[in-house]
Parts: sequence; C-alpha cells; structure tokens
Amino acid sequence: MKHIGVVMLLLAITLSTYAKSVEKDSEFKPKGKPIVRIFADWHTGMGKVSNVSGFEIQRALLGYSYQFAPEWSGQVVFDTGNPKNGSFEETAYLRKAFISYRYSTFLASLGIIGMKQFKEQENNWGYRYIYKSAMDEYKFNNSVDAGFYVRNQFNSWFAADLTISNGEGAKKSQDIEGKYRYGLGFSLYPKEHFTVRAYVDYYIAPEVEDAITKYDQSSIAFFAGYKDKKWSLGLEYDYGQNLKFNEGNNKSIYSIYSTLNVNSRCKAFARYDVYTNSAEEYKEENENVFLTGFEYIPCKGIKIAPNYRWVHHDNNPEFKDENYFYLNLELKL
Repeated sequence: MKHIGVVMLLLAITLSTYAKSVEKDSEFKPKGKPIVRIFADWHTGMGKVSNVSGFEIQRALLGYSYQFAPEWSGQVVFDTGNPKNGSFEETAYLRKAFISYRYSTFLASLGIIGMKQFKEQENNWGYRYIYKSAMDEYKFNNSVDAGFYVRNQFNSWFAADLTISNGEGAKKSQDIEGKYRYGLGFSLYPKEHFTVRAYVDYYIAPEVEDAITKYDQSSIAFFAGYKDKKWSLGLEYDYGQNLKFNEGNNKSIYSIYSTLNVNSRCKAFARYDVYTNSAEEYKEENENVFLTGFEYIPCKGIKIAPNYRWVHHDNNPEFKDENYFYLNLELKL
C-alpha cells in the first residue's frame, strides 16, 4: 500500500499542474513521428581469436513517439535482435511503452521505460551503437524496465530523480512477491559543460522455497564529465554488491572515455575500462578493455565507425590478450 500512496501523491501533483495549461492545449496540434534505429557491424579477431569474424545486425529498434499535448507524450518501441542461442532467428520484445508528463522542470514517466541510472554517462560517451556504457555492458542494472520515474530540475545546477521499478527488466514480469528496485540519483551542473552525478539503488531479494539463500543487492555509481562542441571527457566508478542476489558477487568498474571533434563529420574517440569481481569464483570475468577509433557521418542519420579493441584477461591464460577490429554502423530516422 505504501507504494500506491507514493504514486497517488505524485499523480495528484501532476494533475494540479496540468490544470494550469488547459488554455495552451487549445492551440496545440498533436503530432507523432516514427522511430527507426538499426545497429550493425562487421568484426574480425586477430592472433589467437582470428577465427572470430562475421557480419551482424545487433538490433533494430522500431516504434512510434506521439505528443498528445504540450505536457503529455507517449512512446512504443519494439527491440529486434539476435537472442544468441545459436540460431539465425531474430527475436522481438516490447522495449518501451510509456506515457510521460512534463511541466516546466518536472518530468514523470510510467510504463516500460528507459532506466536513468547511467543516462548521464551514456550521453557523455555517445557511442552506444559501438559499445554500451559501463554499467549496461557489465550488467549492473537493466537498461529498460517496468516502473515509475520522476525527475525535477530544481535550479540551473541541481536535479534529483527517483525510480521505482520491478527490477527484472523489460523481458520479465514482476515476481509474485512484488519486490521492487528503488533508485535515487542526484545530478550537479556546477559550470557550463560540466556534470557530476551520484546514484544509488537497492533491490530487495525475493524469498525462495528451496535451500538457496538470496541476498539483497545494491549498487552505487559516481560520474564526472565535461562536454562541449569540441571535445568531451568522462570518468566514472561503479560498484555492485550481491548482484543477481548472490552473496559475494561484488563487481567494480573504472571507466574513462573521451571524444575529439575533428570536424563536423568526423570524431575521434577512445575508452578504457577496468572491470573486476572480488569473489574467487567470478574472477574469470575480470578484464581490461581499451577501444579507439573514429566516427564518420556522411549524412544525417548514418554513422560509420571503424575501431580497434584490446581485451586483457588476467585470469584466462589461454586468451590473456584479445585483439579485434570492428566496423560499426548506425542508421537512425
């Protein structure tokens, strides 16, 4: 009941502010636009991983966005991608389906929504079609989930956001016990082009009937970034405790990334990740990743990015170092 009370209070605030904008609605014409975004690549390994090579359609996002009124909007997006089960079939699922209310500096969204825990990092990095942001890549949290999100920009330098979500991600339904994941974030904008972000979440473990004990999981993230028209730099640290409700499954990430705008059509980028897991049974996951390349934009909506990747495994002597060349492509309408 306490969850319902929080939602009802936020809805009451939303409806009270909506009454102030009735006159604006009479002059507004609803409009919508299609969403089409395709990620593809060709890649090949070098040296010990030279057998790894091929063309791949990573995913295709297809949907529609609609503006019902100046404050009300909605979006539906389907995600089609390779399930990586050994077949050539593509599977589709409902990635986003939400309605949003925006009034002045206040924003609220309800439905299957994009999670915001690493949105600032992702915006600074800017190359999701090449490589996901760190928390997403190493499965600290879901990139989309069913839930409720509210954010307010209190002034020019401070914003806060709250998320209540199922926690299982968009592909799974809520567990029968109704255990939620709670996230709280704070964003600071001390000067123009600068962003500082702190985020924490807590996910209550479901109770199980078998002998396996589940532990509540949590994560924290800190980010500092600079971005202007010429270049960008991002630094982040992420820590997850008891991930997947397994005691001792504690992950940490250090990530640094930068972009230099060579001209209006070409950008050079580089990134370095250090990912570790402190538990002995998970140490094979540990890796350092370096990637660098450049992005070429021949026309609006098309991005082409040749890039080199180096992956180092301390605990995998057979493939201690891996080298790859990728040619990534994004098509966006």
